[in-house]
Amino acid sequence: MKKSIIAVIVGLGLFSCGGNEDSMSSRMKAKMTEEAHPGKELFKKHCSLCHSLDAPEASRIAPLASEMVDQYKKVHTEKNAFTAAMLGFIQQPSEENALMPDAIQKYGLMPKQQFPNDALNEIVDYLFSADFSEQPTTSSTKSPAEIGLEYALETKKVLGKNLMGAIQNEGVLHALNFCNIQAMPLTDSMSVVHNAHVRRVSDKPRNPRNQANETEAGHIQYFQEQINQGIDPEPIVVELASGYQFYYPIVTNDMCLKCHGQPEKEVALKIAELYPKDKATGYSENQVRGIWSIVFGN
Repeated sequence: MKKSIIAVIVGLGLFSCGGNEDSMSSRMKAKMTEEAHPGKELFKKHCSLCHSLDAPEASRIAPLASEMVDQYKKVHTEKNAFTAAMLGFIQQPSEENALMPDAIQKYGLMPKQQFPNDALNEIVDYLFSADFSEQPTTSSTKSPAEIGLEYALETKKVLGKNLMGAIQNEGVLHALNFCNIQAMPLTDSMSVVHNAHVRRVSDKPRNPRNQANETEAGHIQYFQEQINQGIDPEPIVVELASGYQFYYPIVTNDMCLKCHGQPEKEVALKIAELYPKDKATGYSENQVRGIWSIVFGN
């Protein structure tokens, strides 16, 4: 009888341990699944510039990713409803279908974005399953492509925050004055921050100083061909004797077209006044307006 009781206790103990291991295994598997989710890298590349994971309040240009997901999950607890609501807003941003009106007042309405084939679905699927409670970790070793992309996106964030502020506060005409006076100094300041040579170049520049050379123009054409095929472009990295040359596309969205599409008459006149040699109009959504051309050391 005593042996039977011991056996039962041991059996229950083993069963209990097995249950804990299964539970822990499930959590580990869920975390591993999240880490391996293709939407995670797509989110980092296309969305984290604005919807940062941990940006301080002063540097934000849009709600944190965690804030955005929390709000959508409060309203739509089921995955299908969450997905439909988020896709609906991203594909057609408007105040009417927004779940975060306070964020629109604070940051402005998100410009309409274009995404490579299936990328948006992967991003939203990742967001629903992601755990934002843990602080993001940074790898101690980054590839040259990752370093170059980090420099490009951080510079884009600085320019974007200032440009969006200018548009929201005083309109597109004021934003043109900002670009004319501040865009290049801000870009140069990021070169100093990163100890790199950061440039934005185009085959159809607004400022002649941003004219792409033959190699850069070829990369612009290559990136556009990829986008036309629904391919998400990867950075081009060329190893130099003492560092790397990095190239990555600058792709138009709805906000860009206010000055780079078919601008209104008043805006067009201002562009002609500030940039008499301007070539940077006539674009439509999802076109490569130029590229980041960045040189940095080992």
